Amino acid sequence: MAVRVVIGKVLQLAFGGAIGVLLGGIITGNENYWIGLVVGGPLLITFGTILGAVLAASKRKADPEATVTPGIISSIPGLSIKKPTEAVLNPVSTAQPSQGVVLNGELVGAATQAPKVTPASTPRRGNPWWWNVLSILTIAVGAGLVLLPSAQILSWTVTDIGQGRPFDGRDMTVGLHQQEAFDAIVESMGGTEVVAIAFFPSYIDVSAPTTPGARTVDRFHWEGGFTSNRGADYSQPDDLQQELFDAGDIDMSVVADVVRQSIAEAKLQGLDGVYPRIARGFDGGDPQISVSLSGDYFDAYFTYTLNGELVDKSGSAFGD
Repeated sequence: MAVRVVIGKVLQLAFGGAIGVLLGGIITGNENYWIGLVVGGPLLITFGTILGAVLAASKRKADPEATVTPGIISSIPGLSIKKPTEAVLNPVSTAQPSQGVVLNGELVGAATQAPKVTPASTPRRGNPWWWNVLSILTIAVGAGLVLLPSAQILSWTVTDIGQGRPFDGRDMTVGLHQQEAFDAIVESMGGTEVVAIAFFPSYIDVSAPTTPGARTVDRFHWEGGFTSNRGADYSQPDDLQQELFDAGDIDMSVVADVVRQSIAEAKLQGLDGVYPRIARGFDGGDPQISVSLSGDYFDAYFTYTLNGELVDKSGSAFGD
């Protein structure tokens, strides 16, 4: 009994974990959840099937009366057969001997002893209500453990719904959470000096020293609530110190403001590319926010200060 309870709880935790993986993949879009679902789903089904067969076999062994000699009829699923305890001849016959006749030395019609009635077996009682509640809580714990690494993204989803932006609130180009995502990357980098910060709809890439003070530049990545170091950046600056700047005091929410402003001003047909970036200009001056837009026919380029003031705009959308 104890073994069955433990195995049942383990399966409930695993089932809750599968639910968490599915929800995590839908809400965060992180590929790790989908990989876990593809790999872990079949394993969970196989494991559950094997355990179910083992438990069923142990139950049949513990209840020998439920065991029936194998045969064509007894092998039909859902058909329960019990061994008869005594023979019964023509149990449905309604024939009665005539009144007043002596049969076997007894008068027919005399009071006879009532037939012995075998009491029906007591029906199996279901689980108490608290046991069902415990099962639900066990499944919820399994889902919660899987979703715990994405707690930040889940809280963002609630906030986005409250602000009326459930679909684009987590967009790193026009959404609401660039600052939180960048702060997570800073924690991973261990410093705030960077070479460039590039924003994409579902992720942020930061070019920064491999470690604070290093001569090499790596690409730090944030996506779906997770940060990682993707290794060496696409290019290594000739003069790193000239391109470095401290991004610790930059308000990253300004990026979304200037991107929306640029989209509204450019009015590109078939907008299919939005690429905001923070870096020093070509002359090595102060860092700026650049926004590149592309459409079916034209493109547009905007440059802003870190406070969101327009510095320049160009591109075929403006006849340049």
